[in-house]
Amino acid sequence: MALAVAFLLSVNGCYAFIPTTNPALPERTPVSVHLTLAGTVAMQSTLGAGVNEVDGTVLRSRADSLVLAVENMYTTGRQKFESSGTTAAIPRPYIEDVKVRTFSRKRTTLTIIGALVLAIVGAAGVSAASGSGNPGGGVIQP
Repeated sequence: MALAVAFLLSVNGCYAFIPTTNPALPERTPVSVHLTLAGTVAMQSTLGAGVNEVDGTVLRSRADSLVLAVENMYTTGRQKFESSGTTAAIPRPYIEDVKVRTFSRKRTTLTIIGALVLAIVGAAGVSAASGSGNPGGGVIQP
C-alpha cells in the first residue's frame, strides 16, 4: 500500500513548468500559456470570459500563432475549468509567456522521500498500536 501511494505521489510531483522563449515548439509538447490582458479579452469567444491562462498540448507552432489542444483553463480569479476538446489558435501578440512542462528531478526526489517518510511513520504507528496493551489479554489479575 505504501509503495502504491509513493508511486502515485511521485508521478504527480515529477513535473515543473519552465519558461521558454523558443517560438518553434514541437508538436505534443505540454505547455502552459499565460495571455496578455488583450489576449484575455480577444480569446473570450473561444476560451470563455476572464480566461487568462491555459494548459494544453501543442498541435502546431507557427510564427504568428500557437495552436493548442486545451486541457485546463484558468480565470483571472484562479478558477480552474477543464476543457471538453477545445482547440485554440492563440495569436503570438496575445501571449505573455509560455512555460513548457518538464521532468523535475528535484520534485520527484522530494516527493519520493516524503512518501517514504510517511510510510515509515505510518508503519511505526501501526506497530506501536498493535503492540500496546496488557499482554494478559486484557484481564487484570488480583
